[in-house]
Amino acid sequence: MASTHKYGGSLEKWALPQSKLIAASLLMRNLFYYELPQVLISTIIVPLFAMEDVVVNGSQADRFSLTIVIWIIIGLIPVCEYGESMVGQRRGLQTAMYFGPWLEEPVRMQRGRLCFALASYGKRGYLSGPILGVFCRRTLGNIVLQWFKFLQALLNIQER
Repeated sequence: MASTHKYGGSLEKWALPQSKLIAASLLMRNLFYYELPQVLISTIIVPLFAMEDVVVNGSQADRFSLTIVIWIIIGLIPVCEYGESMVGQRRGLQTAMYFGPWLEEPVRMQRGRLCFALASYGKRGYLSGPILGVFCRRTLGNIVLQWFKFLQALLNIQER
């Protein structure tokens, strides 16, 4: 029996996108699990030293330092935004499953809805890596915070 509830709808409507999301996430994990953190760290470390050169030397910094700073924007932010969208989609699934018509559905559908709700809380289905964990805005904020702390430490060492 398919339901037309405002939030929940039929389970068939949620099954295909959820399975595609998890399959895509697992495929990305298998393809990039060990490579992605190395690429992202290189987009953090190299611009960090370039930023230190720009801050210390100003307009006298070399062209490489002036141009490489942008790589943190090109390399890290889109990956974390994509990961954040995956987190948002999973939370949307949780909400839809919660507000569904539990009492109107047969037991078989309730079990399916419960499985979807439990699966949406799982660790699979997120863009992640071995060093940085789940790529999302929180991870991006932590990386930028550590980046600026390290930059401040480099500048303090440079002053002494």
